[in-house]
Amino acid sequence: MAETTASEEQLAEQNTSSSSSSSAKEIDVDSSKPEAGREAGDDKATDSKKRKVDDGKGKAKVDEQSEDKKKKKKNEEAEEASKEILSGPVKLGYKTFDSSVEIFDYFYNFLHSWPLNLNVNKYEHQMLLELLQKGHKNAARKIGVGIRSFQIHKHPKWMGRCFVPIREDGSVDYFRFRKCVHHILPLPDEMLPLPGVDKHLSSKKKYSKQGGRGRGGSGK
Repeated sequence: MAETTASEEQLAEQNTSSSSSSSAKEIDVDSSKPEAGREAGDDKATDSKKRKVDDGKGKAKVDEQSEDKKKKKKNEEAEEASKEILSGPVKLGYKTFDSSVEIFDYFYNFLHSWPLNLNVNKYEHQMLLELLQKGHKNAARKIGVGIRSFQIHKHPKWMGRCFVPIREDGSVDYFRFRKCVHHILPLPDEMLPLPGVDKHLSSKKKYSKQGGRGRGGSGK
């Protein structure tokens, strides 16, 4: 009986030891699995974030390039529109002008070549009448009952020469040809005077070329 009991005790100890060893192994194996899973998941998450960041940068770059192209196209269209606005041809009286500068040159030179307080000839009368009709925003008021003649006077305020329409009823008025030209075809910015000051009426500037009296001039 004693031997039988000892054998049973040894067998129980062996079973217990074996069971404990198996449990330890199982614990080790089981505990390693979650760690491996986390590492794999972390790598995937990191790669996903990198892709998102790269995709975001790529999209931002494409959007920036697209905006630059739009701005460039808009600027090109504005330049083309500006060229169209500043170009003619424009017919006034007996002449055709290709640009606002040509119109300006013609009337500027005529203004400074014709004698003061003397009626202009019929040719220039028609030129000035159409300039007034097409270019002045208050042309109807300036013309009134009709223009009998045009003269060139020294304006008391501007201290320079200006065109003077003399109406059929004898009343007179003044008008600045520069504004009329600019209304017909916009002048370059450097040819526009300061508000209330017509500095180009007091002396000849670089924009004055040929033109003026009678049938001569830079206009066609």
